Amino acid sequence: TETGSRPALNGLQIASATRALCDERNPERWKLAFGHHPVYNSGHHRGDADERRTRALLEGPVLRECGVHLYLAGHAHHQEHLTVQGFEQVIQGAAARSKGSNRAPRDSRIRQRHFSRRFGFAVVEVDARRMRIDFYDVLGTTERAPVVVEPSADEVVLTYSWCGRREDIGRPDLESLPCS
Repeated sequence: TETGSRPALNGLQIASATRALCDERNPERWKLAFGHHPVYNSGHHRGDADERRTRALLEGPVLRECGVHLYLAGHAHHQEHLTVQGFEQVIQGAAARSKGSNRAPRDSRIRQRHFSRRFGFAVVEVDARRMRIDFYDVLGTTERAPVVVEPSADEVVLTYSWCGRREDIGRPDLESLPCS
């Protein structure tokens, strides 16, 4: 199917993802899923048709029913970490100009843990017991710089860290754990 001029999620993709994620029965393995559109977002595209469609196709049938721990998305031009009832979601779309402002979710099943409009990147680390998500801002970055210059060490700034054990995933009622 098409939305505008770009391909959208289709039945074959959903069926394939569901089969791969739901058939994995090893409780020791972390389940991470990647997609272009976020299920939820607090920025410029919040509540648009692509987000609503992605939510309808993925949230219940794939992410929750298959026990996905982390869903990583782009599309929205900002960085964000949301704890949604049942899974964590990271938006890393901060490689392009940010639009709009932060409109934090008002739904008690969703907790916004981090939001940034700066250029940056995220690092996710997973081991047997826990997951760690770090967001970095790259200060002084401009979208259309005439020359790409490697940032100095003091321009790459860790702005947010979240750590969660397997049993903490998708629990918006819990406070963040300190990362050690």
